[in-house]
Amino acid sequence: MKGTEKQIAWAEDIRRGAYNVLDWIEDRHAHDRFYNTTDMMYVSPEAVKALRAEFDAVFATIDSAAVIIDRREIFSRDWIIKHGRDWMRHNGQPVVG
Repeated sequence: MKGTEKQIAWAEDIRRGAYNVLDWIEDRHAHDRFYNTTDMMYVSPEAVKALRAEFDAVFATIDSAAVIIDRREIFSRDWIIKHGRDWMRHNGQPVVG
C-alpha cells in the first residue's frame, strides 16, 4: 500500500474496523436470540456475505492509503448497516423501518 507510515497504519485500522463490524453482525446472528428481522439494525447473513465480498474486492484494488482514508465513512458501522439493509431491500428480504 502506498502512503506514509502513518497513513498506511490509519488505512489498515479502517480496513480492520470494517471487517470487525461484519464479524460483530455475524456474532449477533450466532449468539443473540433477540437479533432478528424485527431489530432496526438487522442485516441478514446473505447481506453480510455480499458486503464482505464487496470489501474484499475494494481492498484488493485500492493501493493508496489516502483513498481509504478519504472514503472512510463507507467503512463505518452505520454505513455498513445501511448498505446491508439496502442490499436486503433490493434482494426482496424483509427490512423493518
